[in-house]
Amino acid sequence: MFRKSILFKLALGLSVIFLFGAVFLSWLVARQEEENRSDQIVRDLNSLKANSEVYIRHLLLLDGQNNDEDSYRRVAVEIVQELYQGNGCHAAAYTGVGELLYAMRPDLFEQAGTEDIRRAMEGTAAFTVFYPATGQMAVVFSMPVEVVEKNIGILRFWVDYSLLYRQGREAVDMVLKCCIAVFGVILVLIFMMLSKVLRPVRRLSGISRQVTDGLKEGRIEASALLAVGEERGADESGRLAEDMETMLRLLDQQFTKMRADRNRILELLNSRQEFYNLMTHELKTPLTVIQGYAGLLKTAGEDKELREKAAEHIGNESARLYQMVLQLLDMARHREDGEKTRVDLNRLAKSVVSAMEMRAGRYGMPFVFDMEEELYITAHEESIRQVLVNLLDNAIKYGKEGRPIRLAGQRTGNAVRLEVANDGDMTPEAAGRIFEPFYRVSKEESREKGSAGLGLSLCRKRMEEQGGEIAVRTGDGQVVFSLVFQGEGSHEEGD
Repeated sequence: MFRKSILFKLALGLSVIFLFGAVFLSWLVARQEEENRSDQIVRDLNSLKANSEVYIRHLLLLDGQNNDEDSYRRVAVEIVQELYQGNGCHAAAYTGVGELLYAMRPDLFEQAGTEDIRRAMEGTAAFTVFYPATGQMAVVFSMPVEVVEKNIGILRFWVDYSLLYRQGREAVDMVLKCCIAVFGVILVLIFMMLSKVLRPVRRLSGISRQVTDGLKEGRIEASALLAVGEERGADESGRLAEDMETMLRLLDQQFTKMRADRNRILELLNSRQEFYNLMTHELKTPLTVIQGYAGLLKTAGEDKELREKAAEHIGNESARLYQMVLQLLDMARHREDGEKTRVDLNRLAKSVVSAMEMRAGRYGMPFVFDMEEELYITAHEESIRQVLVNLLDNAIKYGKEGRPIRLAGQRTGNAVRLEVANDGDMTPEAAGRIFEPFYRVSKEESREKGSAGLGLSLCRKRMEEQGGEIAVRTGDGQVVFSLVFQGEGSHEEGD
């Protein structure tokens, strides 16, 4: 289709132009040849007229004839014969009024008409051109015979110019054939050059159709990129291929990004739906317990033990429900307003530990510090405090009683790492899901300790807001949570 729409149209257009040029050039050559032939005929006839006038005057003088029409009549036959022998052309003698006196071939003159005779009778030499047969051309020339400024008769000549005519026609035909041949060769060469020049464009057009088909399905074929790369060269088509390759690679990057964004959005939508499903379930559980024990209180009567048990469960579930609502509200908050500040991570960790030492002491779980000095980060201090509170609370709830909780901090390059470790067991599956909302390693145990399963999910959200990372690793009977921040270099305290 591309070949037909471009090369075919170009070939057709050039053929028409070349044909028109050949015809026009041939017309110019034919016109010039005709003018040259006419000039040759006029020169020949002027020479014939001058020679004939001289001959007639000499003939009349030598024969002792008078310079009158009667004398001309008497020598008319001799004049015609002598002129034929001397010039090689047929002649005829007429009176001054156009009456034929003598002609060797009267039939030749009868073909030419009488226009030249009429003009000769008026005193003007004239000729008529006619074509007796195909490839033949003749000229009939009539001239008044004047002696001593007196018109005594008319001479008429029949001159054959067939050879000159055929030579002119052959020259014109040759020029036309040469033009057609030359233009044909030029057309073929141009067609070959255009075909070579447009070949990469045709291939790029095919690649473009392949890319278009791929774009309809939201993808770019790798083979299309490879094919475009093979077309790269130093000419315009090469630069076009290079630009097209760049465009396709950019499109491919955009499609990859769009697919990633789409998958991320779908993942978020699925996570959101799962979150709502879990939240509905988690809220429904304590409400069901509260409702059940509230109904039980109505029927307990004087059973003090049953009423105390029901009140205890209602209190526990209410506390867990209250904690869950607070954490949900906290997770729903937008990022903190205001600028981040310079935070001394060492000081902040010791402050949080000081607030939770009494609670950890109930289970014989001392805090052990192994932190470098001057660990400064840029963050919202309350968010980092909330993360540390949640991690230490988690370690107290699920760590082994009587075993220490360790806090280690160090600087690695421009990053600051803080680790919270406790003795405990966690499966790889649990470690992979620990940051999911409402996920609990041991649901029964967490309910007893008032856990809603949102603390670690909230920690991850806060760390992402601060541009940091949170991770967990297990092994050798330990559970280690790692916090990584971008530090700001060492500073003297109080700077």
